[in-house]
Amino acid sequence: MRAHLILKDGTIFRGRAPLGFGGGGEAVFTTAMAGYQEILTDPSFAGQMVCMTFPEQGIYGIHADLNEGTRPWATGLLCRRLSFAPDHHRCEGDLAGWLKRHHIPVMTDLDTRALTQHLR
Repeated sequence: MRAHLILKDGTIFRGRAPLGFGGGGEAVFTTAMAGYQEILTDPSFAGQMVCMTFPEQGIYGIHADLNEGTRPWATGLLCRRLSFAPDHHRCEGDLAGWLKRHHIPVMTDLDTRALTQHLR
């Protein structure tokens, strides 16, 4: 499904919504190379759609002991690619399924570098 991220200034970024639903919030970015689960469950990201600049998210799956908070606080994940086949010996599930269970929208195929530069 096609997706559009429309910023307050009217700038539009195009991508895809692989989980089939959308959302909203303040767009922010992080340059972390890992830690997507910690970021999404960190209360400091409450109400924010987090743009991850590292190209692929979800490659090591989900692990219950990596949560920073009691639930996901971010209102969305913005990334270039989302892995649907994690590969890690401690993996308890995939990021896409976890996001869907928590009703957190994802936008993929997004130019995260351009979005990050725009947000700066």
